[in-house]
Amino acid sequence: MKMLDKGFYTAMGTPLNIDGSLCREGLKAHIEDQIENGAAGIFIMGTMGMQPSIKTDVYAEVAKLASETVNNRTSLLIGVMDNSVARVVDRINSLKGLDLTGVVATAPFFCGCPAADLANFFTMIADKSEFPLYLYDQPGITNVKITQEHIAVLAKHPNIKGIKTADINLVRYIKKNCPDFEVLYSHSDYYGSAAAYGVDKFLEGMFACTPKNAKKIAESFNSGNTEDAMKYLKNVLELRDLFIKYRVNPALTVCMNEKGIDGIFHPDYHLDVPSDAKSKLISTLKEIGEI
Repeated sequence: MKMLDKGFYTAMGTPLNIDGSLCREGLKAHIEDQIENGAAGIFIMGTMGMQPSIKTDVYAEVAKLASETVNNRTSLLIGVMDNSVARVVDRINSLKGLDLTGVVATAPFFCGCPAADLANFFTMIADKSEFPLYLYDQPGITNVKITQEHIAVLAKHPNIKGIKTADINLVRYIKKNCPDFEVLYSHSDYYGSAAAYGVDKFLEGMFACTPKNAKKIAESFNSGNTEDAMKYLKNVLELRDLFIKYRVNPALTVCMNEKGIDGIFHPDYHLDVPSDAKSKLISTLKEIGEI
């Protein structure tokens, strides 16, 4: 199987209408914005994309429209996170016929998953998936960590191709012991360390509204120009810190709408960002060159 292209990968937002239906024009514009700015791949319906909040009948529609819009121009990963093998497989089966690079799954996040059962969970999914499976290491939500011991087992499975992780020590282990296992590194504060270990694929939800800076970060790291990479990374982190202050998804709605991309990018129960915070987000978006 062909390895993923090096560069930046965006954990996309999912633009919705007020009734929870898909904002189709917003999703198409979001994808085009990423492709125009050189995204090596996009990850639809991850954490930033609110996959657990998407209506059941909208889930497959998002994936189908994304597949049609991407049209093989970049890699396309789809989140299939759920709380049992059966429910994950149901999600995967709803994607039949789509042109996808792979599907992405976390550990189950409601009933819990003892560490000893985790490899079995992912193996059972990979055995039943028509698409390559990528692991999503998200212990802050799932309360279980994907470890080196898990990778030693799972990397041998022919249908498990890689991992999205923020764990720099896990990255070091994979690069040394499983060099063909893909790493999509997602802890932006430590991109420099990851690049030093040979990581050349950087995945981040903030890239949803900062693709111009993301392109320069990836290009600079992959050419060995750490100084420039850190300069553009600082821009992304400045905006990220505001997202944390003002709540991530409502802040994303403000920034995406300011970029001319329609839709609501936050859960339906979230309050809107106050007007003073909105002004600060927009001014920062301008300062870092995204609009």
